[in-house]
Amino acid sequence: MKMLTIEPLRHEYDAAVASLIRMNLKAHQLDIPGTAYFDEGLDHLSDFYDHPARAYYVLLDRERVVGGIGLAEFQGFSRCCELQKLYLDDSVKGQGLGYDLISFIEAQAREKKYKQIYLETHTNLQTAIHIYEKCGYKEIDRPASVVHSTMNRFYLKKLKAPMTLKQFRSRTGMTQKGLAQMMGITPLTLSKYEKGEWMLNLTITQAPYSVRRRNPRQLQINHSHDIIPYPGRRRRRFSGFTRLLSLDFDFSRSLFFV
Repeated sequence: MKMLTIEPLRHEYDAAVASLIRMNLKAHQLDIPGTAYFDEGLDHLSDFYDHPARAYYVLLDRERVVGGIGLAEFQGFSRCCELQKLYLDDSVKGQGLGYDLISFIEAQAREKKYKQIYLETHTNLQTAIHIYEKCGYKEIDRPASVVHSTMNRFYLKKLKAPMTLKQFRSRTGMTQKGLAQMMGITPLTLSKYEKGEWMLNLTITQAPYSVRRRNPRQLQINHSHDIIPYPGRRRRRFSGFTRLLSLDFDFSRSLFFV
């Protein structure tokens, strides 16, 4: 089984990321002017994303770059960023990692206080379009400020806020004791967090492919994230663990947000 990690883009990964992007575009006959294939600075993406309003992350199989995804400010809409350069190596396609990377970058967008996320793609990229639409992106008309003139499909998604712990329990029907046990805290501590309207910030991903073959409805819920205080107190981070749940994936992606 591959041991994949995700890390911020660094200078030493620039060449590998550029090669991955060009390989994918060429495979879909998009190695033409007006696409990212001919972007100025594609070979030096770490310089472009070295900015507070931007971010790019690479998916690594040990030290080999097998994927990437980023975001940058987008002026076409209010408090909006653009999902950029989501690409995977052929060796890791078909494992649901596109969903995982989108979920991850949406969390980063919320951290940067964005309220909407925009993306542009091409009809040739049918697999990507399927993933975007499954993740809740709605097709829109072409914005006037698009950069890549060759792109012909445009999408927008409003980013929802995480649920409070009490809202989460109400939505799932979980008892206070059950949620406390899942998080590794006492019911009394959870009660204090609920009274303070702390929000649950979890990452929802598909289970590994080997598990999904046996049960397509199974999800992997990663608890190694924060409870976010509202308003303005210090975060509480849990060491976390992973749990597999048999839930509908579409329902679960919206389960933790309001």
